[in-house]
Amino acid sequence: MAHMLYGIKMHGNINEAMQEFMLKKIDMCEKNRKIRGIVLDVNSGGGSASASEMIYNRIKEFSRHRDVYSIITGAAASGAYMVISPSKKIYSIETAIVGSIGVYSIMPDFSGLMEKLGLKVRQTKMGKHKNANNPFEPPDEEASRGQEEIINGIYDIFIKIVRENRKLSDEQVKLISDSDIFIARRSLELGLIDSVRSYGDSIREIMKESNERREPFFETPRAPFVMRFLDRFI
Repeated sequence: MAHMLYGIKMHGNINEAMQEFMLKKIDMCEKNRKIRGIVLDVNSGGGSASASEMIYNRIKEFSRHRDVYSIITGAAASGAYMVISPSKKIYSIETAIVGSIGVYSIMPDFSGLMEKLGLKVRQTKMGKHKNANNPFEPPDEEASRGQEEIINGIYDIFIKIVRENRKLSDEQVKLISDSDIFIARRSLELGLIDSVRSYGDSIREIMKESNERREPFFETPRAPFVMRFLDRFI
């Protein structure tokens, strides 16, 4: 019989390390029948689209048969919001920011600098657009259109995920689809979250709804060695 809530802190950039940590913890919760549900403590501006999707899919699957709650303690933007969108309820502190529902890609262009310096790059390629992301040459118009199609495709997937999980109307989708970020109260009005309250009140509300007496214990990703070293000695 399930009788406990398990907390997971999703803080920081969503990358391969975060993906590995999150999937490992969710799998552990899946196998432990004593765990009634998961509580996510979220403070992330997003990150890798693919890592976000991998975590989202696992959260979505878990939420089909056990509860997932999220508490935004700083930010839930971009991929981080995608991840928590299947939550049964999303809570937020007053000063948190939510949204940035969109996709972007950055590719530097050093071609002008190279020309001023009189430098050239020799390259060998097979495939017309194999060097499409070469920062030492001006962007190719056809390749740029291809990149835009990819970004637009990912964006459409993101919007679809949010619309379906949060059950948003066309009007609500239109208001959030420009990748804006919102303060907690505004995101509540837009249907992105379910409640704005203190962290402690959010925990107590989740415990009450889950009929639990014990607060969830929160797992935190182990910081890289360099960060642990600096934290200890500096």
